[in-house]
Amino acid sequence: MNTWHSIKVEFVICGDININYLENCNKRQQLDALLQTYKLIGTVLFPMRKSKAIDNIFITRIKNYIINPHINGLSDHEAQIIMIESTVLTDQTNKITTKRDINDQSILDFQLLLSHENWEDIFMEDDANTSFNKFLRTFHCCFIKKHTNCQAISKPWLTKGIQTSCNRKRELYLKVRDNNETEHKLYYKQYCKTLAKAIKEAKKLYCKEVIGKSKNKMKTTWNIIRRETSKLNNEGNINSIRINDQVVYNQITIANELNSYFSNVAGNISNKRINEKEGANPIQNLFIYFNQPFKDIS
Repeated sequence: MNTWHSIKVEFVICGDININYLENCNKRQQLDALLQTYKLIGTVLFPMRKSKAIDNIFITRIKNYIINPHINGLSDHEAQIIMIESTVLTDQTNKITTKRDINDQSILDFQLLLSHENWEDIFMEDDANTSFNKFLRTFHCCFIKKHTNCQAISKPWLTKGIQTSCNRKRELYLKVRDNNETEHKLYYKQYCKTLAKAIKEAKKLYCKEVIGKSKNKMKTTWNIIRRETSKLNNEGNINSIRINDQVVYNQITIANELNSYFSNVAGNISNKRINEKEGANPIQNLFIYFNQPFKDIS
């Protein structure tokens, strides 16, 4: 219970506990005290066998459930049927963020105030903190703090229309799962294809808009590629390399070896091609590649 207990998890525990819940005994009080630490309550308060209630169902809610006995004739214990209302827990907590309103107009106002700033009051001040606070007055007047309620959106391209379509897809899936009709399956597959195309187009439009508004388009493009390929935190550090059959871990030696290799790679390739051209001899190539006689041609 300690491992699985959570605020967002609802427990349903069923079993024969061999404690009569129709009697207020010490064992029942001890069990209730233990279960209440996990917010669990017993629901069976009617006799099931010989005026006893030793079979019970424990749940983590105190309302929105109905429990009734059921006589199945297969055992001397009557069965229990519990119906729990299905609820969806949604996290509606909004985070309050604080940021300064920095735009083109506020930057121009800040530059204008700096041009009229009397710097003597700042430079003549002996205390550095007081001098800095005087300068910050101009900054705070131009760039005002704003408090906004924002909710983290992991998929900014997800529109209300796509959300409605995803919910509809879920409903169709539940219907198709319990139905073997071919027409329903074909309709569900076609709906999934159409929704996939809509999501793909929404992603394209969002990425195009983000890249268009960005001042550094190349950096923004690579950030989008890393996010889509799940490589945001791929640092790619080189901890060791092999130099002359020896593994080197010193970062300075590794950096010097890589610099030397990449700075000389063009020259090495050029020298290799020159040597190949100078050593090439057509007569030798004929002896190397055509050292076997041709077969008789009939």
